Amino acid sequence: MKGYLREAIEYFELEGKASDESLRIFQSVMKQAAERFEDTSVNRSRIADFVASNLRNAVLTKSDPIRRLLIVHLVEQTKQYEGAPEEKAFSDTTKSLLLEKDSDIRAVASASMVFRRMGQPSDLSQNLIVGLESSNFAVRYSSSRAIKELGAPQTCYNPLDSPIQRSPAVKIIHEWSQSKLR
Repeated sequence: MKGYLREAIEYFELEGKASDESLRIFQSVMKQAAERFEDTSVNRSRIADFVASNLRNAVLTKSDPIRRLLIVHLVEQTKQYEGAPEEKAFSDTTKSLLLEKDSDIRAVASASMVFRRMGQPSDLSQNLIVGLESSNFAVRYSSSRAIKELGAPQTCYNPLDSPIQRSPAVKIIHEWSQSKLR
């Protein structure tokens, strides 16, 4: 149990540093876009493509927790530009993360989408269930919060528990998702 508690403490301590770094990366990408493109209505979609592409590349090359927060930035941009031509670049990029080989990236993208009311719960739930079994506490934590947001039954799932202790709750959540979200 001490290892899991240490992991949780480290997670919350790293969050502040990761938030600063992910914001720095986001601001740097925005600055590069401003230097590269004139901000006109003609260029807005190209600017969005540039920003979304660079943020995606950062997600794929940075380590956790920075990449989790970069995913949140992508999802936030999708919601900010909802209904505008720029939305497509951010939405397509966010959705592309759901196809990544790294199950942790898929789970975090799914959780972020759940919290911003994007996508269909049935399309996101499998990634979240896989996230409940992640070796990464932060992924388990965000996945469990998102699963609750979707209305999963109350279980004794605790992201700090060992894999054996989490297993019965994950099974219940999986069965619920198969019957309620399909």
